[in-house]
Amino acid sequence: MHESGATEEEARGYIKEMIRDAWKKLNKERALANSQVSREYIEYATNMARMAQFIWANRTNILILLQQYIEVAETSGGAAAAGSDPFGGADDDDVSLLKNWITRSNNIHSF
Repeated sequence: MHESGATEEEARGYIKEMIRDAWKKLNKERALANSQVSREYIEYATNMARMAQFIWANRTNILILLQQYIEVAETSGGAAAAGSDPFGGADDDDVSLLKNWITRSNNIHSF
């Protein structure tokens, strides 16, 4: 944006266009019966793209849930010890990683 002198609105439009183009390419590969790329890889890439788009679109709610999870983990001496661990065995290192990720995510300007 800064390098091209584009406005924020223009930059957002450009990013949305890039996302649309990427989905078109991915869907085209999915539709091809004789693609050079394996079916498993195409499905993996599609699912990863869906997940990334969902997480970005719902980032505020996800951050809130992660913050609540950390609070439970810290007040109970560890989420796994409290029996409230939805991730199946998170330890203090996992909680620290989540805290750092949330801090960095909160510092990114909303898009």
